[in-house]
Amino acid sequence: VNSLLTEVLKLDALREKPGGLLQRTRWEQQLGEALLGLGRLADSLDHLHKALALLKRPVPPQGLKLVAGMARQAATQVLHRLWPSLFVGRRKARKELLLEAARVYEKLSEIYYYTQDKMFAIYSVLCAINLAEKAGPSPELAREYANLCLGTGVVSLHSLAELYSRRAQEVARQVDPRHTLGYALMVTSSYYLGIGKWKKVEESGEKAIEIFNELGDWRRWEVTLSILSPRAYFQADYNHSIRICDSLYKSALRRGDIQNQSWGLFGRAYSQLRLGRIKNAKLLLNTIEIDHLSEEHRFEKILMKGIMALAQAYDGDLKAARETAEATLALFAHSDPRYAGVTSSAGVAEVFLRIWETERGLSPEELK
Repeated sequence: VNSLLTEVLKLDALREKPGGLLQRTRWEQQLGEALLGLGRLADSLDHLHKALALLKRPVPPQGLKLVAGMARQAATQVLHRLWPSLFVGRRKARKELLLEAARVYEKLSEIYYYTQDKMFAIYSVLCAINLAEKAGPSPELAREYANLCLGTGVVSLHSLAELYSRRAQEVARQVDPRHTLGYALMVTSSYYLGIGKWKKVEESGEKAIEIFNELGDWRRWEVTLSILSPRAYFQADYNHSIRICDSLYKSALRRGDIQNQSWGLFGRAYSQLRLGRIKNAKLLLNTIEIDHLSEEHRFEKILMKGIMALAQAYDGDLKAARETAEATLALFAHSDPRYAGVTSSAGVAEVFLRIWETERGLSPEELK
């Protein structure tokens, strides 16, 4: 798909009369989405920015302009909530252009979520939802309600998060009770994971898994597995977590998605470590050359290195564990980790505590 869309864009540029604005924008957006599906975040970002340029829409600004932009978008969303009849669905004549722009911002928010650019992610979600609401009920609107559920949950606005969770599922059932509902369930299950509502994580996640399996949407299927796996892990069901991560890794390997492969390996390794299978954990982590992960996969690198440090400490190699833990701390200094970062940061803390205890001369029995 990537090569075909790239070739289409090249051929269109050579035509005497290139395709229309909406068509060219859609090609750029679809190429960005396809690259995102392979975990190629930087390449995806480049094409999504090109799509915004065609639509004359702004990319997320920097510094104070970003804060001002977020304030404007937030104020717009408040107006939509207070007086929906004045704003929601009032620009149906421009529906296609509005929804195309919303789709671009939606993919941008997903990339910024993965790269931990929280402010950019929230700005993009707000842009997407405000555009989608003007166009009326649509799959895009349902997805953005789900995304805003996650966004408001991140800043602990849980009443709003629950509101957007309900709206996401209501609109999804109205416009697309399969793929869009699956997406809404997947994203809201991630929100429930972050606040420890295990039953809701399982209910939403299992239903999303069923939908994506039927549709053959393997990336979303994998992402949902990456939510169900930590639910099992946090409940100390390590063997179940390993089985989930094994399915995740094998699927991502078939598709060539390095990002989801690393999630599968990380989850398997951490559970193996908690079961006392230190050698197995290190072998899994060595499957991917952690230091060769690109900057766009910084968060995955943090996860992998944090658990590698802990595995090295458990294996008695405290010198290597210290070096790896310090390298992980350096990565943390330039990151804004999500809930999954808790496992890595806890691992680093445990490594330094073990080193401190060892340097004090405590015996192995006293360390237990």
